[in-house]
Amino acid sequence: MQKKSITIDSASSEDFEFARQIVFSEMRPYYTEARIDWSDVSFEEGWKFNRGYIVYIEDSRVGYFSIRTEKNFLYIQDMHVLKDYRNKGVGRFAINFIIDLLLTADITEIRLKVFKNNSAVKFYERLGFTKVFSDPLFFGMEYRNSLR
Repeated sequence: MQKKSITIDSASSEDFEFARQIVFSEMRPYYTEARIDWSDVSFEEGWKFNRGYIVYIEDSRVGYFSIRTEKNFLYIQDMHVLKDYRNKGVGRFAINFIIDLLLTADITEIRLKVFKNNSAVKFYERLGFTKVFSDPLFFGMEYRNSLR
């Protein structure tokens, strides 16, 4: 059986509703538990401010992530893969895309925040991210470019 190809492309306005829906549905349980209200306005602002990407398997959208560049690091705002496509290398492919194509001589780190009770914590640790801070809800995690 031939392995299906994973690709990544910049998100366009046609992808907005897919991105909003995947972020909303994946984050809702964490927001509910933390008593945080979902804000479409905040998502729309992030959509405009951050660089969004869609992850595809063949022609199907299976994931979404968004990043922004800070002084000397990239910040992953969102990273979501549809449940049916988890544990199939999609998330790893997206992280490797960020590491390989977006880390430059001026960018030495990737940072993110993740809810402490999110299984993604272990995923990021397996890919070389380390916990750099903790608050009541989140772990701050960081990946340092080992080529420097």
